[in-house]
Amino acid sequence: MAAALQKIVIIDDHPILAEALVSLLQNNIGDVSVTVASIATSLDFRDYALALIDIYLKDMSGIDLITQAHNAHPAPIIVAMSGDDRYETQYDAFAAGAQAFIAKSAQPERIEAVLNFLLGRSRDVPRLLDSRIALGQPAIRPVTRDLELSPREREIIMLIGQGLSNEAIAATLSLSINTVKQHVTRLLATHGAENRTQLLQTIARGTTAALHPKVSTFG
Repeated sequence: MAAALQKIVIIDDHPILAEALVSLLQNNIGDVSVTVASIATSLDFRDYALALIDIYLKDMSGIDLITQAHNAHPAPIIVAMSGDDRYETQYDAFAAGAQAFIAKSAQPERIEAVLNFLLGRSRDVPRLLDSRIALGQPAIRPVTRDLELSPREREIIMLIGQGLSNEAIAATLSLSINTVKQHVTRLLATHGAENRTQLLQTIARGTTAALHPKVSTFG
């Protein structure tokens, strides 16, 4: 007997993008049943293995829809999508219950790899992560500009918050391990922190945000 198809729902009000995602899922991943839904559609998220949800929808908040999907029992795997890949946007998606974030500018092969991972068909994902794709929940709220950090330092702090080692950060950002170590050493010195935990606590206090008691990451 053939295995049951995994059901996926795409909620996006951009028809061209939705069609491209359907094509990628059906042609490159296979063994899936894909539905494209509008927010006007009465959805029962319990029916789906995975939900791809655009954060910015015309008639309602995609964040609210992510929360709705997250509260379903059982809930689907939730992937937030957006053309805005700032960490502030990613944080809002994760806080609402998303397990992954994919920027619309991400390369198709990377989207395919991450979706295969989330559907349990592959374990080879952490090395593919970059600023356009995130898995798991950032440990702290987005770093404010008041801290005068460079974009690279912001990326490194958020990856430290996700529990990544220097080696994993280097692979994620396509940097040498020595470059990452230099960044981390400078961040520790700048913020008067003796270790990574103190660094995150300092950043958290600086943004009036508390550390989450537990960080959930893939890989």
